[in-house]
Formats: sequence, structure tokens, C-alpha cells
Amino acid sequence: MIDTEIINSIEKLSSFRNKCIDFINEELIFSDSLWFATWSKNSSGDMVARYLLKEISFRTFFLFFLKKIIFNYLRCFFFRRELSFSRIGNNAKKKYIYQTWIDLNQNEKINLAGKDKYFSNFFSEHYETNTALSIIIASTPKQVKQNELNQDSIILSVGNLRCVGLSAFFIILKQLFYTLINFLVRFKASNFNEFFCGLFVALNVIDIRQNNSVKIYRHINSFLKSYLKEHNMVPDLFLPYEAQPEQTALIKAWQKNGGKVTGYIHSTMLTFPGHYIKPHKYFPDQLWVHGTSYKKILTIFGWKEAEIKEIKSLRYSSLAPINIELSTIALPYSTADLNYSIYVLKKLSKTGIKLRHIRPHPLTGISRRDFKQFNNIIKENISTKEDYKIQNAIVCIGPASLPLEVLEQKVYCTVIHIPISRSFMDRFDNSLWDDYIEFIKLDEAVRMSLKANGAFICV
Repeated sequence: MIDTEIINSIEKLSSFRNKCIDFINEELIFSDSLWFATWSKNSSGDMVARYLLKEISFRTFFLFFLKKIIFNYLRCFFFRRELSFSRIGNNAKKKYIYQTWIDLNQNEKINLAGKDKYFSNFFSEHYETNTALSIIIASTPKQVKQNELNQDSIILSVGNLRCVGLSAFFIILKQLFYTLINFLVRFKASNFNEFFCGLFVALNVIDIRQNNSVKIYRHINSFLKSYLKEHNMVPDLFLPYEAQPEQTALIKAWQKNGGKVTGYIHSTMLTFPGHYIKPHKYFPDQLWVHGTSYKKILTIFGWKEAEIKEIKSLRYSSLAPINIELSTIALPYSTADLNYSIYVLKKLSKTGIKLRHIRPHPLTGISRRDFKQFNNIIKENISTKEDYKIQNAIVCIGPASLPLEVLEQKVYCTVIHIPISRSFMDRFDNSLWDDYIEFIKLDEAVRMSLKANGAFICV
């Protein structure tokens, strides 16, 4: 039975997002302040969600609001990190188009068939026949030459920071003015928290990422209209779906041109997957999932069972198990606020659990300050020189997918999860997961084990 708190939280976030898009500005569907990625600590969407659900105080959100105005919104009037578009290859007819993320800042030839971890297996024969086209979203600027890619591609790359011209300045000012007028006249807030979050979202209309997502939509929409005119069809689009603003821009372009979109949820679920709350427009026609639990969980987040298809994983393989050392402390994607986790870990370290290694998230790393604190915990753990009750623990911190990956791949170890706060949004031991995971309380941490394999990864 799912707790009322979780059901109400999903409904509140969904209702707020719909009001912002319908009554303030439809382009806010590309806003990262409405992308409720609660695993990305202190991101705009995370902070909006937590403030709406009263998980953080007004003071905390207000300080975040001021910081965004000073360091982000004001800068948007004078500087822009422009998006560049490039097309590698020819305009031959394709059967599939798929989106991926790849680091373009490398010297060797970029072999998409080997580097794309989401769809390489699925599209293997289409690489050979040249009937698949990739859309690469790159976070680093690079001019890619024809011979550096082994496959036809559209490349969307963030450029260097540039000054905004006078005409662009007034366009931005006009856009903000009309959005704020719409907010004040049309947006009907249920309470002060919703009004304050609505104002924050309205200001986000001039954000650089928001602006670039709009440009992605316009560019891809133009490309598809030209493609449709030449080939009288639009290929199916496949996404490693995370509901990111740039992906929503692609979906809108596809559906405006009559194309079909399939979103593959390529990872395991997180403690509270708020980013998968179903939008009321511009979402995939079908979701592919590689676990038996996802259909039931996603229906709680607004999806229909008919929209969800269970498949064997395209990303994970029993032949390539996860590579992680035992007695490891694994850190989350976002390390913005680990004070609570460090407090819990210090207590846990004194209960006979062997700790020897630190594993930062491969995409974000770890600050010197946090590394020092974790290293001191390990040193103290070593200095106890006692017989450890648990020799083979993997301690996962934060709303990460790693605990479920380790459990599903049958790594012979004890999996322990430490949340980054006391909120249900940061804990696996909430009612979303009761049907699939056994929990043993270890004070504020929990020991996890699966009730049945295949709930989160089927290979």
C-alpha cells in the first residue's frame, strides 16, 4: 500500500507543473525548474519540489532564489552559451533515429557503435546498413569533422560563453516581461509556497538551458519538416529517457511532425523518481523498462500500463557484471550536501562494518573537503582493529541507482543504503519499494536485499 504522503506529493508536483505550462508560458515545459530530478541535489527542479512539499524551509529556498537571480538570471541578459548544430553524413533515408550523450573532446575517432551504452546492441545491424541516425547532445563544444565519426549524426553542442547583442538583450527583456505578466494575471496559486515557486519558474524562462532547449526544438522541427518533405515519412525516435528538458524538445518536434517516440528507462529507479512524473503533453508514446516492478511504480507516477513495455536490458549484461570493490563507500551523483550522510556513516562505522575504499560518482567526482572527511572515517575504522561483523559491505550514499544494480547483479556482498536526509524522497525504505525490497534498519541506515530478482534489471 503506497503512503498517502507519496500519492499527494506526486499529485501536487504534477498539478503545479501543468499550471505553469498552461497559464504562464508553454515553453516552460523545457524548464529545468519543472524537471523534478530530486537526485540532483540543489538543482532548480529539486529545490522547487522540496519547497512545494515543505521538505525545506522558506529561508533555504529564498537564499537559493537570490543566488539564482544574481549568478544565473542576471547573467542571461548579458552572456549566452550558444548552442551549435552540425550535420555529419548524408540525407539518405533512415529507419531509426536515436539520441545519445557522448563526450566529443577526444582525439580518436568516435565509434558510436561501441561508445553508446544505451542502444549499441539494439542498433547493431543498422550501423552496418547505415539506416540509423544519431542525435548527439554534447555538453562540451567541439567542431567535429566528417572523418571523426563512424556514422551519420546530428550534433547539438554547447558553445563558449558570448556577449549578448543589443537586439538580443531586448528580445530577452520582452520575453521575460510577457511571461511575468502572464504569471501575475493568469497563474492561480493555491498558497504562498506555490506563488513563490511559480515566480521562480517564470523567471527561469530566460535561463540558458531553457533557451537552448527551445532552439533544439526549432532546429529539429525544421530538420524533420525537410526530411518529411523529401522522404514522405519520419523515422521513429529512441531516447535513453530521463525526461530532461532537451529530450522534451526532441519529443515535441517529433510529435508535431507525426513521428513516434520510444523512451527507454536505461537505469534503475531512484529513491523518489520525481523526474518521471508523467507530463500532460510531449511525453514518449511508449516507455521501455527492463524490470518487472516498473510498470506498477510508473502507474503511480501517472503513466498508463498500455504505455509501458517490459524488455530485456539493452544496457546491463550478465556477462559484464558491475565492477566495484567490497568494503566501499559509494557516493551519489550530487554531493552538494552530505553532512547528514557523513553523520550517519560515522555512527555506522563503529558497528563492526569494514570500510576501506571511496568510490566517487564517475560523472561528478568528489570535493577535497568531502574526500578528507570520508578518508578520516576509513582511517578511524581501520584503527579499531576489531573483528568486523560485516567484511563485504558496499555502503551506498544518497538517491543512487547503485544499490539496486549491485543487488540485481548478484554481487555477493551486504548492501547498505544511507540517505542524504530524513525525507522520504531520499530513502529507499519508503512504501514505493516495500513489494520488492527487504529492509533491516541500522539506525538511520538500512540493509537491503531483493525479494525476487528481475524487479529492477532483467537480462
